[in-house]
Amino acid sequence: MEITSIILSYSQQILMLLIGIFGIGFIIGFHELGHFLMCKLFGVSVPSFSIGMGPKLFTKKIGETEFSLSAIPLGGYVEIAGQDPEKPTEPGENNKLFTDKPFYKKLAIFSGGIIFNFIFAYLVFVLLFSVGMPKNILSYPSNATNKISQIITDSPAEKAGLKIGDQIISVNHIEVEKNGAKVLEEVYANKNKEVYLSYERDNKQYTAQIQLGSLATGKVLGALLEMKPLPPMSFAQSLKQSFRFSWHGLTTICATFKSLLNKNNIKNIGGPIRILSETSKSASKGYKNLLFLLAIISLNLLFINLLPLPIFDGGQAVLFGIEALIRKPLPEKVREYIAIGCWVLVLGLYLILTVSDLWSIFFKH
Repeated sequence: MEITSIILSYSQQILMLLIGIFGIGFIIGFHELGHFLMCKLFGVSVPSFSIGMGPKLFTKKIGETEFSLSAIPLGGYVEIAGQDPEKPTEPGENNKLFTDKPFYKKLAIFSGGIIFNFIFAYLVFVLLFSVGMPKNILSYPSNATNKISQIITDSPAEKAGLKIGDQIISVNHIEVEKNGAKVLEEVYANKNKEVYLSYERDNKQYTAQIQLGSLATGKVLGALLEMKPLPPMSFAQSLKQSFRFSWHGLTTICATFKSLLNKNNIKNIGGPIRILSETSKSASKGYKNLLFLLAIISLNLLFINLLPLPIFDGGQAVLFGIEALIRKPLPEKVREYIAIGCWVLVLGLYLILTVSDLWSIFFKH
């Protein structure tokens, strides 16, 4: 019986991992679909489109494009005619080359993947708001209760003796009605001031006098409130809320990236193994959590492709923008050296993050 349970447990973990791999692969494939459709819109030939990487398992030519399903279900690629100057063009492609198109069409083609990343995240959020958004930090504090789930070290909450599990009843005698958003509204309205905070612990009520902190310290109260799933919204409300939510998610990613650069700290950046691990964990918690994480990964992929490095869409747009300004193509050697430098940088970071993920898995846990 115990052996059967172990086998079932490992089988479930493997299944969740495969679902996670498929989900991430789908996001990258959807990104490439954006480039493909933009090429078709602006009359640029696409010789091949692969879903997945590595050895091809299945191929079928439709029109001018050979569609492939490859063995490794992570990512995909779109081959754009004329983008690689060293590759000879096929007969009939000469009037459909990427290099012959004006700058605005090139920009649109490279923006296609980024746009599709946003569309994917937006549609997922519409679905989740319609059926009930799972608890997540991006919805905070609208999804917060009045129960404390975390106390920050050396914060006003810790100094006042508050503990995890305490339920805040009122701030300065203003009832918060088990509403976490109202708790934080009253707290932030009184930042840097002394307040009376009433709370319940073990069915008994207490009142503490707390000197709140400032926004600059990030410890106005210094307590994180417990989150809960949001109830389903109407379809119209979901459409509206999802756009705001997607934009909020993207700006949060930008702010996090800026903070990591300022602190010169990559410890909190997830590498490929951690991303797969978190995706498989989310899959085990249900489809809502999995879809939410995939939407966040899609927004992260959008942000990464906006970076002005030539191996990303944003960098390619910058290079073609420079060529449009100087009215001639950049020397191939210049492009080659820039690309090599960027690949060394990105692969180096990729290796560091992978080692960091493995260290966390095998040594820290």
